[in-house]
Amino acid sequence: MRRLVCVYLFCLSFTCYSTELESTHFLSNVTSDFGVDDTIGRQAERASEGESGEFLEFVDEEYIERQQQQQSYLNAFDLRRDALLKLWQLPLQTTAAQQVIYSSDLLSRLIINPATQTVSIDIINKEDIPSLERPWLKNIRDQEISGFLQRYDLLTVITRAKQAHVPPRPKESVRTILEDELVLQTERMLSDVERDLILSESDKTKEKQKIQRFYAKRRAKLLQQLASSSDSVYPLVIRLTLPLPISYWQKKLQLYLDNFRLQASLTETDLTLLIAIARVSSRFDADARYASSSFGLMQVSASSAGIAVSQRVFRRALTPSQEILISPGTNIFYGANYLAILKNQYFAGVTEGAGLTYCMLAAYRLGPEFVIDIFRQNDNESLSSVVANIKKLSDKEIVDQLKQGIPYQAVIDFIENTSVLASEYARSGYFLTQKDLSIPDNG
Repeated sequence: MRRLVCVYLFCLSFTCYSTELESTHFLSNVTSDFGVDDTIGRQAERASEGESGEFLEFVDEEYIERQQQQQSYLNAFDLRRDALLKLWQLPLQTTAAQQVIYSSDLLSRLIINPATQTVSIDIINKEDIPSLERPWLKNIRDQEISGFLQRYDLLTVITRAKQAHVPPRPKESVRTILEDELVLQTERMLSDVERDLILSESDKTKEKQKIQRFYAKRRAKLLQQLASSSDSVYPLVIRLTLPLPISYWQKKLQLYLDNFRLQASLTETDLTLLIAIARVSSRFDADARYASSSFGLMQVSASSAGIAVSQRVFRRALTPSQEILISPGTNIFYGANYLAILKNQYFAGVTEGAGLTYCMLAAYRLGPEFVIDIFRQNDNESLSSVVANIKKLSDKEIVDQLKQGIPYQAVIDFIENTSVLASEYARSGYFLTQKDLSIPDNG
């Protein structure tokens, strides 16, 4: 009987009913019943025991810690680029757009590019051997690279890979690629600030100015690194290219599919949209951490989705820790509930279609208030009035207005890639049965 009551209350919290949950201790039991990390419940208990001033101090400390982690990550990213430039003309690294795995000696690398659906192996031929055979046979023995190839059944087909020499790039081309990388990372940081529920508008302005200064500092460092390596003569690079196997997505998703199905059911959220968000945001990497202060499979932001969901479920504006958000089940719990909040609280009544999907995805990355402001005709217009006006627009009009109002190309790319992938999943009927793990090969 107790478990049935837990199920009932848990479902009510997701469908935005106003049921008051009896205690944070009971909520801890609810979350553990459904495979969600019970540290959420413990955090709620700690917050409920303290005074509000203590909680605000805790929030401030968490925010500062996330900022420090973010800057440490990017400083390490820039430092590694300096080391890579000693060997590679184009020192690619893992970003939200691609995954790059280097061998321990940095002489070979594996590039997984979801956009082109390819796996490339680049090998520096330091011995200046013209043959395309010998270098890669030697280098794929590296544990990092051979482990990936073996895990996704690529070792057996490697001999059929398309092989080519990689010609040197013009210096301006290298500079453009690396500067674009910095811009996209900066846009992720700025979009984090836009959706933050802790910061006031004046604080957001200050934070964005700090980010722009940090970007200028990083760009100056990049230009200095490129200038220092401008006279370098780089060795020949051999590239082997394979189509990204469908097993790549299957094996990664299989680990979390039950969690996605459970949370989609409890929140009445579109399963294909949840899965598409995770694939585009993190490539189904539970430990994903890029330039933003978001974490995990669905790149959940602690100070936006984290607070909104905690307030809905725990009746406390908690900011979940990194430890909580990298737990796959908990991460999906937050991501699914946040989408439910966006749909039912901010865009209720908007007709299902591309327009609603774009609104939800834009709000997921920029915060609902940012999206509402795009459609707001004057500063005093209420949420209900804005939503009423959105309802009158066609899908195309909604999409066009959002694209015009969003200043970050990285966010537009996320929305477009995710919506296309979710539509493909929906049209094809994927994930509707327990054992169906097929995934389209064109995402």
